[in-house]
Amino acid sequence: MAECIDSDPDFAGVTVDYYAYPTRLVRLPFTPPLPGLRDLADGLRTFLEERHGRRATISIVAHSLGGLIARHLVTSNIRLGSSLNIRRIALLAVPSTGSTLANVGSLISFPHRQLKALSRDEGGLTTLNIDWEHLKVEDLINVRYILGGSDRTVPSDSAVPYIGRNNKSVIIDADHRSIVAPNGRDDLRYKTLKRFLKADEPMLEHKSAAQKVVPFERPADPLFDVYTPINETFYLKRSFDSVVLDVMSRGHMWLTGDSGIGKSAAARRAIYSSGWRLFHINLSAHDIAGPERLLASLCAELASISEMPLLETHDATFNDQAAFGKRLLMDLRSDSVTTILVEEMPLNAQSLGIATQTISKFLEILDSDDRLYGQIRFVFSSRIAVSSIGVDLSSKVREKIQFLPVDLWSEQDITRLIQLLTPAVKSDLSAQHQSSIAQASKGSPRFVKMVFRHWRNRTAGNSSVEELCAQVGQELVL
Repeated sequence: MAECIDSDPDFAGVTVDYYAYPTRLVRLPFTPPLPGLRDLADGLRTFLEERHGRRATISIVAHSLGGLIARHLVTSNIRLGSSLNIRRIALLAVPSTGSTLANVGSLISFPHRQLKALSRDEGGLTTLNIDWEHLKVEDLINVRYILGGSDRTVPSDSAVPYIGRNNKSVIIDADHRSIVAPNGRDDLRYKTLKRFLKADEPMLEHKSAAQKVVPFERPADPLFDVYTPINETFYLKRSFDSVVLDVMSRGHMWLTGDSGIGKSAAARRAIYSSGWRLFHINLSAHDIAGPERLLASLCAELASISEMPLLETHDATFNDQAAFGKRLLMDLRSDSVTTILVEEMPLNAQSLGIATQTISKFLEILDSDDRLYGQIRFVFSSRIAVSSIGVDLSSKVREKIQFLPVDLWSEQDITRLIQLLTPAVKSDLSAQHQSSIAQASKGSPRFVKMVFRHWRNRTAGNSSVEELCAQVGQELVL
């Protein structure tokens, strides 16, 4: 293929160059490790920047692993805001979703990063394909998938991963090697490539539909149910807040304790106090039949935040879900730490133990990527205490997630809360009645706020404090 391009007078005014990289079919023991996909893509970026950085347009022709390198480069450049003026990419027999033969090769070879990258069900390829779709690469760059009809190494569904697009060419009698070995410039293999490289195809500009949304500013609410910094005046600071702040600064955190004792409020305040970005996810609406569905539900909520299409979960593996979640979180990164607060997980005691292992495995995948480590922080909240499920969590789980039990409030803190709310909601409340509410609350700040909410909403009627406390107790049971 290279000789045909070099000798073709139609390309006389075009500079042709070649990016060579170290590779071999099988790695033998005690031989140096081969560079992985990311390193190869970074190498291609350096190659193009140094040798062709000032070119008006660049076209890339890539075969097999070379196509994955090119695709990785393009998605990375779009995220970095640097296109290198790449206008076209011809992908010849590129295993976009992997090759089964690479899986086999990985079994007989000494650890081989390139074979691993080419394997079916490899999480890195799933992430790359999600990137390609989400970034709408083919709206920015002209892409042509060229595959061999006799290719037994890369099946057609891998060489052309996106169905329904009119940008593929099939050379019916070409296999994986011969597709890049035309017999002269009149060979169909070369003519197909040349027609794509020389075609004057209009470029499509990617248009963002994003619109600026002006947030609604709420006034400070003494009886807030969701903490925001505007409600700081009515937030009762406790010694527990400093514990949450300290634990959260060290890594991922899991809060456990009864409903209505301020787990989410304390977490939200710690996140805002740290100057971090917050996304709050509630999983109560999801049908989580078992821990294997927990990650799928979490990814579905992240996709909603990122405004990305959902991953088809019918036969999606854990690796598929993890790669999808990782891609979503890459999109949510910012200059500060991004925190995902997850609550209302409908899990029972039997499934909670396995769920923590599933989440721990997912967090380990995230933290192993330097682009996400320390930039993404998860905070989980559940009613069931991990210590009560009768399962000894592994040291790896406890290392990845800091479990923090949240107790009922002390009578002293409940009293302070009542004293904080009284002037704002019911200034004529006597000290004796304040004490009665504190005793009836049994350490629940939600109980206290519900009592005061009845007074503010004028739904208490002529009920005495004792009668109102009894009514609220019944409402909390329902």
